[in-house]
Amino acid sequence: MIEAGQRFGRWVAVCAASYGGKGHRKWLCRCDCGVAREVSVPTLTSGASRSCGCLQRDVATRTSTVHGGAGTPEYRAWKHMRGRCVDPHDKRYANYGARGIVVCDRWHDFALFLADLGPRPTPSHSLERLKVDGNYEPGNVVWATIKEQSRNKTVTAFIEVDGRIGKVTDLAEEIGLPYWTLFKRAQRGSFGVRFVSRPN
Repeated sequence: MIEAGQRFGRWVAVCAASYGGKGHRKWLCRCDCGVAREVSVPTLTSGASRSCGCLQRDVATRTSTVHGGAGTPEYRAWKHMRGRCVDPHDKRYANYGARGIVVCDRWHDFALFLADLGPRPTPSHSLERLKVDGNYEPGNVVWATIKEQSRNKTVTAFIEVDGRIGKVTDLAEEIGLPYWTLFKRAQRGSFGVRFVSRPN
């Protein structure tokens, strides 16, 4: 339920408007930059639209002029993080976005993402979620080496293999596969192996 004055990124809801082609209610919204536009409720509530387009332009300008944009490993890590959570065409979407893992609103801005995490310590570091079922957000993401990531996932990662659910380490031993081989299969969603939520 949307209320007048409610904020969605840079949009501020003004009043209920027309219905769209699919029967979705639209709201007249005003962007922080002054642009007014009707936006459908699902688009607002899902976060698919967070501005009239000025936010994307501002982020692109900021990342290219201040942080070097696509030329930095931090920017590539940020771009891949967002892709696997929001783009259904991303080859890793099934293990992230399709499982409900999202990028917090703050980190859709590369400058804020970089401000929270800081530069990548070494070329051996990549993004790591401390809770395997958690989102990409402050407090749950760090720069970590493969060894550190393996140690964390050994404790927290649960997968499903042929209907059986268990820790990667336990199922790898049971099946007779190396831990890292089974973990990579779960990441890719190959051979029917996938990550699942921790059993109750």
